[in-house]
Amino acid sequence: MKLKVVLRAAVIAQWGVIFAVVPIALLRQPHLPPELYAWVVSESKHPIDLIATISITNLLLYLVASVGLCFLKRWAAWLYLISAIVSLSFDLRGPKVQGAIDAFGSEITSILAGIVIGVAFFTDVTKKTKSSIG
Repeated sequence: MKLKVVLRAAVIAQWGVIFAVVPIALLRQPHLPPELYAWVVSESKHPIDLIATISITNLLLYLVASVGLCFLKRWAAWLYLISAIVSLSFDLRGPKVQGAIDAFGSEITSILAGIVIGVAFFTDVTKKTKSSIG
């Protein structure tokens, strides 16, 4: 299989997992144990702040990077890497309560992100060659 297809498939699959898991996770949140659900609700009552602004901006950067990677652009690989690092840094903020579906989706997207970063940076898929310049 060509690496271009692998890169594009991983990017598209990652968005597919996100669109499949997020609605399920939002619907299943009340099925957490009562103490954990109460904690999640209390944490979600905070007004929009810097973290929310960074999250929305990062999601937009991730979208732009994903589209750029589908067109095999080198700048998109760097933007994707920055977005992935920012996303991973949110796990350092404190405890995170997840159901099984959320955790599954998170793990799959992390694996796919690793594939995308590996193909984008450690192969010549996003590098310009003499034939593609002229």
